[in-house]
Amino acid sequence: MFRSFVLVMIVLVLFSCSTSTTVPPLFQRFGNGLDTLSIEGHTDIRHMLVTRGDDTVTILETFYSKSSIYVGLELRGETLISSEPVFEFRYQDKAIGNLAHGGFLDDPQIPPTKLKYAVLQPNSDNIDQLPDRFDLTFTVKELKGWKRVFEFVIPLQRSDCDVLPSRKLD
Repeated sequence: MFRSFVLVMIVLVLFSCSTSTTVPPLFQRFGNGLDTLSIEGHTDIRHMLVTRGDDTVTILETFYSKSSIYVGLELRGETLISSEPVFEFRYQDKAIGNLAHGGFLDDPQIPPTKLKYAVLQPNSDNIDQLPDRFDLTFTVKELKGWKRVFEFVIPLQRSDCDVLPSRKLD
């Protein structure tokens, strides 16, 4: 009886693994040269999330090199998305650049008012002066509505690869 149960469980696990669809990491879906960095294993896959009420920010993937920092994230929730959030990069309580810029993707199966993906980078010429390893404080702040703060401390380690994406993110 026990052997039959174990055999059934093994078959179920194998079946569920073989029929599940895998969603590629965010940078691979985004392109801009970040897809190549991700495919070649130069990025770090993360699943760090902060939830405030019904809204969640999840850090999905990061890349840090001598010349750039990229943070890929998911914004989930109508209140958060409609609040026109701003994004900050900090090291030891000092801003890295004066603003963050990047690009956004929508999920075709979910209304864009409920879910957005973003890949962001700080607007800074001083990234090469940061240490090889450090804790990046990344913050998402709502400008309207609740004015909530979603803050992350992300350990970064500089990649040996310093290939820049094919074009700047808009």
